Amino acid sequence: FWQWASAALALSLPAAAIGTEAALVTPPGVADAVPAEELVIPFAPPLDRAMRYNVVTRKKSAKKDETRQLDQTVSFARRGEGYVMTVTTLKGSVAGLDELGFSFGRIEEIPVFLRPFFEPMKLELSDQGEILSLLEWEKISQAFRAAAEPLSQVTETDPAKRPATRKVLEEFY
Repeated sequence: FWQWASAALALSLPAAAIGTEAALVTPPGVADAVPAEELVIPFAPPLDRAMRYNVVTRKKSAKKDETRQLDQTVSFARRGEGYVMTVTTLKGSVAGLDELGFSFGRIEEIPVFLRPFFEPMKLELSDQGEILSLLEWEKISQAFRAAAEPLSQVTETDPAKRPATRKVLEEFY
């Protein structure tokens, strides 16, 4: 029983860490189970400090293994009853491309088609950490639309197919 209870608690912690409710569920066949209790851990992020982290994704296929990596910071600030979460990408790398890096204030040195990916993104959160909106959406949308042409040149080697690629990119944002 204790092994199962420990596993259930461990599985509930990721949800609890983001301010959601978690309950201990009794497995079938357990006669002497303790009644279920609700555990609510409040969303209380550290305020006004950037926390740096590294995101690595690996994609394996029969043809190749691909790794992508992003170094980012996330910070939280109070806004009314809720929060604003700011995510800033510091650098990234993709298999086959040189590492892209910059420090804030030098974004103009990044190719236009990559700039929207490196702009800080601000999300409005409820007091429980739920995403309410992406702030400055129009600015972000315009940046991605402006990047459609140069991005289509990078992603599509056939010039005849670039208008279709550009249209998909423009309509996406």
